[in-house]
Order: sequence, then structure tokens, then C-alpha cells
Amino acid sequence: MSLELLAAEKLLEMALSAIVGDAASEGAKLLWQKIKDRLLQNHQPVIEAEIVELEQNQNLTQENLKPLKPFLEVEMLKDRLFAEEISKLGREIANAISSDTIEMKGFVAKDNAAVVGKAEGTQQFFGGTHNHEKK
Repeated sequence: MSLELLAAEKLLEMALSAIVGDAASEGAKLLWQKIKDRLLQNHQPVIEAEIVELEQNQNLTQENLKPLKPFLEVEMLKDRLFAEEISKLGREIANAISSDTIEMKGFVAKDNAAVVGKAEGTQQFFGGTHNHEKK
């Protein structure tokens, strides 16, 4: 089964949180480690200097990741299994981010009406009122 690959730039953006902050998910840390290991094993000392600079930069932005993009693209083209592995990891990160918090506020049910919904994720917050008006 062939998996649709995520773009190298998108994968690097997802890994950015692992480089920058302590609040990075385990998935982002793993993604960055896999990308970093692959780039370091197959490229010149130039890429090693880029990675060291990235990891030491406190004000890192997506712009700082651009020098890595062509190297990662080459690795993804050379090794389809690697590309699928990091794309799968990227999708898992995206899914975790999109389902972490669901917030529903301000809904009102009147008379015998009910508010029905489905919530999935690790945290859900519900708030609202039920107004029963007598006739």
C-alpha cells in the first residue's frame, strides 16, 4: 500500500516545535530525530553545521529551516520507505494536534430541545445552559 507523502517543508515545520520548545510532543521529537539522523548520515559537514545552528537558535522560525529542505527532499526521493515513515509520523502529529482540544461554549437548549454532538480527543470542555420555558 502506497502512502501519500507529505512535503519536506511541511515535515520540517512539524519538527520545528521539537527543536524550539520543551512543550514539543513526543511525535515531533521523534520526527525531528529521524530527519536529523538521516541528514547527518548522508551529507556533508555543511548540513551538520546547519543542524547545530538550528538547535542552538532560540528565535528559530520556519525561514531558518529552508536550507534543510532540499536535502530532505533528496532523501525522500532516494528512499521511499523513509519518506513514507516520516510522512506517517507527520500525519499522526497533525491528527493529534487537531484532536487535542475541543471546546464547545454558549449553546442553549430551550423547552424540550437538546443539544447533540460528538466530541473526540484527549480533552473536552462543555458549557451551556438549558432554559425550560413554561407556557
